[in-house]
Amino acid sequence: MRTHTKEYYDVVEKFKNKRDKKLEELETREARLSSAYPEIKEMTDRIKIIPSLMLREIMGGNGEEDTRKKLDSFVEDELNLKKKRSNLLVSLGYTPDYLDLKFDCDKCNDVGYIDGEICTCYKNELAKARYKEAGLDKIIEKQTFESFDLSYYPDEYYEDMRKAYENAKRYAANFTSEKMSNMLYMGKTGLGKTHLSTAIAKVVMDEGFDCIYETAQNIFTDIEYDRYNRTDRYSDDLTSAKYYECDLLIVDDLGTEVENKYNIAALYGLINTRLMNEKSTIINTNLNVNQLLERYEDRITSRLLGEYKVFLFQGKDIRSLKI
Repeated sequence: MRTHTKEYYDVVEKFKNKRDKKLEELETREARLSSAYPEIKEMTDRIKIIPSLMLREIMGGNGEEDTRKKLDSFVEDELNLKKKRSNLLVSLGYTPDYLDLKFDCDKCNDVGYIDGEICTCYKNELAKARYKEAGLDKIIEKQTFESFDLSYYPDEYYEDMRKAYENAKRYAANFTSEKMSNMLYMGKTGLGKTHLSTAIAKVVMDEGFDCIYETAQNIFTDIEYDRYNRTDRYSDDLTSAKYYECDLLIVDDLGTEVENKYNIAALYGLINTRLMNEKSTIINTNLNVNQLLERYEDRITSRLLGEYKVFLFQGKDIRSLKI
């Protein structure tokens, strides 16, 4: 999977600067109050030197029992000072913890790791970065497996849609970059193709895999731009490189793109390259099989209908039923 994306590095940089920012904010609060209230400055200064006094006592080697008593005394002094300072802060109209160092995550203290293991807060930020890169950050929380409602499908199509839904859940749960698995979702607008695709993408990305979700037209536009406007077609920073390299590519609205030789060539190159590299792909299209055969060349349709598991979405436009 790719980890050299801008979104990924943004998260890394964010966590790198988190603690420094918190310390700067605390120093600003301390400076503001210390200049106005000398008593608060005195207590804060005494609190700050206690850790160094404790370390000096430990290094002094004055006997285990004596050292323990001294350390307990330092701890008690620190607690009393903090309590006295908190009471004073409240009397001045501040919160009791106004001069405490506050972290966003109390599990890892904004480091991102706990004993060498990645913290939940870091995982969540990385997941959000993957959603953003995939182009799904605005809809991914709404279109999940949990929100997919099979009751909108009429009886004659219910069982087929239930199978499509269960297959999508298994696909997402068992996804691996080591084994290629392709699906072709076919059906008219508003029947749940995008919803199920998004639900799959969320699970796959939450597991740390690299997924890109984009419309066919936007993909072909990027490929065409790189082909005719970049001097180095093999550069790592090509806009279209992600479509060939990602663990899972989801192509939405195939068949709505402009019909020309450039888009046909781009589609063939994309499908063929991902098949050769054993990269998984999901394609959504409003076209039926006959329309697919009429629109695209045999070398494309033979791959789509032969290398992809096909699911037909049928029923009434769910979006209109929800109005």
